[in-house]
Parts: sequence; C-alpha cells; structure tokens
Amino acid sequence: MRIVRLSLLFIAKNYKVNIPFMLILTFALSVFLVSVIFKEVSIKSVISVLDRSGHMLVVVPTSAVEEIEKTGDVIFTNSFIPEDSLSAIASIYDKAIEAGWRRKGGFVSQPGIGEGGKAKEVLQPPTWSPRLYQYAKVKGEKMVVAGVDFRKEYEVRLWWDLKDGMWPFDIADSYAALIGENVHEKMKLNVYDTITINNTPFKVYGILKRIGTEDDNMIFIPLKTAQNIFNKKGLVSMFAVRAMCDFCPVGDALIQINKSIAGISVLSQQDISKAQYYFREVIYKYLQYIGLTVILFTITMLYLLAGWYISRNAKDLALLKAFGAKFSDMLMFISINILLLTLLSSLLGYALSLAIVYSVCSISNIYFLYTLNLYHILLSNVVGLAISFISVFLRLLKFSKMSFIKLYNYGGTTYG
Repeated sequence: MRIVRLSLLFIAKNYKVNIPFMLILTFALSVFLVSVIFKEVSIKSVISVLDRSGHMLVVVPTSAVEEIEKTGDVIFTNSFIPEDSLSAIASIYDKAIEAGWRRKGGFVSQPGIGEGGKAKEVLQPPTWSPRLYQYAKVKGEKMVVAGVDFRKEYEVRLWWDLKDGMWPFDIADSYAALIGENVHEKMKLNVYDTITINNTPFKVYGILKRIGTEDDNMIFIPLKTAQNIFNKKGLVSMFAVRAMCDFCPVGDALIQINKSIAGISVLSQQDISKAQYYFREVIYKYLQYIGLTVILFTITMLYLLAGWYISRNAKDLALLKAFGAKFSDMLMFISINILLLTLLSSLLGYALSLAIVYSVCSISNIYFLYTLNLYHILLSNVVGLAISFISVFLRLLKFSKMSFIKLYNYGGTTYG
C-alpha cells in the first residue's frame, strides 16, 4: 500500500514531467496507428466500390490509361473519344456478350435466362453512359465538372442515391446541376442555389449521398450543355456500361473491344480498383516507415525524459532501497504512474490517429469507411506500454545500481 500511495504522490508531484511524457507518447501512438487504420480503411473502400460496380466497364482513350493505372483516378481532362464512336463500340460489345453466352451454353438453368439459351432474346440491352470531364473555377475553387446524361447515369450507377433535392432528369432544364456531398459540404451549396460555370449559371437540383468514389467531389451538368460551354462538341472523356445480368461475360466484351478498335481501351472496375489499391499501398508504406521512425525517436526521447523523472524522485527510490526494496519493487513504484499515463496517452493517440486518417482520406479522395475497433485500441495500449516500459526500464536499471548514498544525493523527494 505504501508503494501505491507513493506512486500516486508521484503523479501529483511530477506534472511537469507527466505532461511532456503524455504529449510525446500520444503523438507517437497516433502516427503508428495511422498506417494500421489507413490500410483497413483503404481495403474497405476498394471492396465497397467493387461490391457496387463490379459488373461495370469503362471505355477510355488509350492515352489516359497510364494515368489511371498510376493513381486509380478515372478523372482526366485532356483526352477524348468521339461521341459517335459509341455505335461501333456497342455493336462489338453486344456480339461479344452473345457469343460468350453461347460458348457457356446460355446458362439455361439460371433464373431469368429462359429455355433455349438464345441470349439476345432474353438479355436486357445494356445502358451506355457517356461523361465529359473538365476543370472549372466555381466560387473561386478549382472543381471537376462532369457533363452527363442524367437518366443514363442513374441506370448505370445503381448505387447513386440522393441526400437532398430531386433528380435532374425529372425536370426539363438544360442548366440543371447535381453535386456530390463533398462539394455540398466544402462549398456550402444547397438545393436551389445557383452556381456559375464558365460564365454560365446553373441551378443545383440535387445532392448525391457520399458513396466513396470521385463522384463525391464532382459537379454534374447535362452533357450537351457541357460540350457547348467547354467547346468540346461531339467529344466525351469516357463511356461506362453496366452489364444487365449477374453472370454476363463482360471479360469477353473487354477483350474484343480492345482488339478491334484503336485509340481506346476498356477497363473493368476490377482493373481500376487494383490500381487504386496499389496507389494506396504506396501511401501505406510511407506511413509505416514514418510510424516506425517516430517510435524509435520516441523511445529515445522518453529514455531521456525518464532520467529527469527519476532524478526528481531519487531520494524516494533511495529510501525504498534502504528499506530493502528490490529492483522489481522500484519498477512497480514507477510503473503505476507510467501505466496510468500510458493508458490515457493510448486513448488520445487512437482518437488523434482517426482524425489524421480522416484528413488523409479527404485529401486522397478515399471513402472513410471505419467502425470502432477494439483491436486498434488494444494495439495502441500494448505498443504504448512497450515503449514506456522499455524507456523507463533501461533508465531505472542504471539508477538501481547506484549505492544508497549516491542515489539519495542525486535528486529530490516527493516530500519536498
């Protein structure tokens, strides 16, 4: 009980050491946890997008593929496809899908396919949705503006949902706008607000719910209007097509279109998600290296701080030693204080790491999908205790070897 009482007196007396100890440890744990939490968020984000859009293909200019593969970002503003090329692309797609079904025997046992296996008689025609991407200054901010056919986008991107307002295809307005939720929050835009794009006013009719893709950061306007105001008549940046059946052989279509038409490339959502994952892996590795470096630096800093901490209480340790206390008793004397500080630092570090990861995700356009994880809290505590006790143990080991007289004359006492 005396050891516990002295330990609590330690906490009260040593606030000048405790505060920097907690700040250093909190920062170190937050940086360490950032890499762990970021990886989990990244994987969940990629899986979430794949679950929603796994059967979607995108047709892009071949010149844009390298950029997409580097970043996983399908937004590009300097490469285009002639809009009238869609008929040739769609024709190859339809033939490849039908041939794929015939090669597989039509999957006649699957519900909805029907007897006879004639794919073109039972399959719903796919919907092709074009997009034109351009950058524009909106309320002083550089924003991505996407020209789209709202009805077709709604049919292709089945995961689209409204946070507020109405769908622009429900009204006949060539100057209607739909905005992502991030745009709504960042620019303080609401339904029925007016925005100016390339000196042209548009009215916001709807706000998309956040979905974890680049759509969260876009402003959508009618395709024809976008082509006019950006002087891109007859051009689009990409076409998206979603297979209208769960087992459609979209891989066959991808191969046939890539083989048949020069200047364009077809990518699956799996290709895009793979590029996104590799890009995020690079960020993760950098964060991991930073985290390990910070931990090593923290151990050094806490080792030095522990010297100050112990020297302030050297007389108490000397008295414990005089009364026959062993090294383990002295370690317990210090440990109660260290344990309380570390547990508090671990919780603060966990909270700070979530804030950092959220900021990184916002900058990198990654959907922050995360739920409270007790494993991460436990990991924060374990790593925090390991750092603390390694630093203090090494320092205390040095002091424990001093004689009573030398230790007593080394520093102060809890009792002043």
